[in-house]
Amino acid sequence: MKLLLTGTAGRCAAAVLAALAMAAGAATLEDNVKAMQATNAEAGAAQKNIVNLQAETQAMVEEYKRLTQTVDYQDQYTQEITERLAVQEKDLASLREQLASRQITQQRIVPLMRSMGDALEQFVALDLPFHQEERLARVIKVKQQIASSSVPLQDKYRALLEAFQQELEFGRGIEAWRGELKLGEENLTVEYLRLGRTAFYFQSMDGARSGYWDRAYKQWVEVPREYSEDIKHGLRIARNQQAPQLLALPMKR
Repeated sequence: MKLLLTGTAGRCAAAVLAALAMAAGAATLEDNVKAMQATNAEAGAAQKNIVNLQAETQAMVEEYKRLTQTVDYQDQYTQEITERLAVQEKDLASLREQLASRQITQQRIVPLMRSMGDALEQFVALDLPFHQEERLARVIKVKQQIASSSVPLQDKYRALLEAFQQELEFGRGIEAWRGELKLGEENLTVEYLRLGRTAFYFQSMDGARSGYWDRAYKQWVEVPREYSEDIKHGLRIARNQQAPQLLALPMKR
């Protein structure tokens, strides 16, 4: 069945239909706008979450790298310290051995050096009496160093060797010097002549009196004037004032 509207009724109906259509369209558009707004809001929130997640992820990656590097550094540092401690422990062990060895060496060598010092003192006392006070003073000083606990072992050993070396040097070459001599009850100023450790002579300043040291009797023995000239030549040779030559000097062993 069809309903046909004409005239005013028809126009009213058309207006109503148009209004309903517009209302329906407006509702649909508003809904769509709201839906789009909601969608955009959700999309913005999602994007924000994504950015936040990316930032958190990057932070976690950086932290991981830092922790990894820190762990590697700690491992390297720990290994280095361990190696250093091992080396130091070896050095300490070596020092302990050296100290122990040094104590043993000192216990053995110090008595030997004391014995050598005593022997050197006796040797100087029994030797030709040239520079005797100086030589004995040197040996006594060395013996005092050996006996001292404040002097290092190497310094004791060095001083003893130097004293022995000095005595060895006296056995080489010849020497002349001026000094005082007590001959019997007389005090004379004389010229001394030393031929190594072989012979020891004197001659008065005027050349009138000469003599030699007698090892057996440990005293000075005057010689005839016939030897005075040769002793004088010997003194000049010792002072490099004359070329070396063969001399006829008195000597008694």
